[in-house]
Amino acid sequence: MERRERQRRGDSTLSAKKRTGYILKGKELEEIGIPIFPFNVEIPKAAPTTDLNKAKRYDIASVTAFSMKLLEQCCTSASIQDALGWQKPTEEVRKEIKSSPLYLPAILMPTYRVANDEGTPQQSKIYEDKEYRIYRQRTGTVPFGRMHISQGAAGDNTQELAEESRKDVLLKALAVTNANNYKCMTVGYDSEEFEVSADASLPWFDATNVGLQEEITFPAS
Repeated sequence: MERRERQRRGDSTLSAKKRTGYILKGKELEEIGIPIFPFNVEIPKAAPTTDLNKAKRYDIASVTAFSMKLLEQCCTSASIQDALGWQKPTEEVRKEIKSSPLYLPAILMPTYRVANDEGTPQQSKIYEDKEYRIYRQRTGTVPFGRMHISQGAAGDNTQELAEESRKDVLLKALAVTNANNYKCMTVGYDSEEFEVSADASLPWFDATNVGLQEEITFPAS
């Protein structure tokens, strides 16, 4: 649940205590749906030909308006949305896409800082002889996926198929900024997951055996 909440909203700052002006609200929290190709599923050798079969290859990720704007404002890598695997299918295909409630896309969390910010000193409330610095920096959360629908797609290669390879490429791409305005401090990462609603190794349901033989007791209070 913690990961779902982080992925839905995006991180506004690395600071444990939210500072005035850094708390996301209003339109910043609005979510935008992104058609995406998951990594850890079967990849067809040839591109599907019908809208319905194309739609079956997509899942839906989301990004907040805040994280999308942060990416646009701070990252200067060319075609960064395409590099992240944010797909733009036709309206006909989009209508057929079904979102899986168990799918958690791979995510990257870039932190950008104002370029000339050297930090504002703050006195520690715990140690009298210690101080720390507060920086003008923001963190966003962006999903990423495969770039192509099939193995035979134009321009396809192993770097577009494997999550680890795409992650390595994107860590470098997200760090590219206009050095006069912003600098990328770090990029966090969390892998793609498909949650399992029940363990496949569990014993199968048997109507004649509830599994517990003893009577359930109702002790007096």
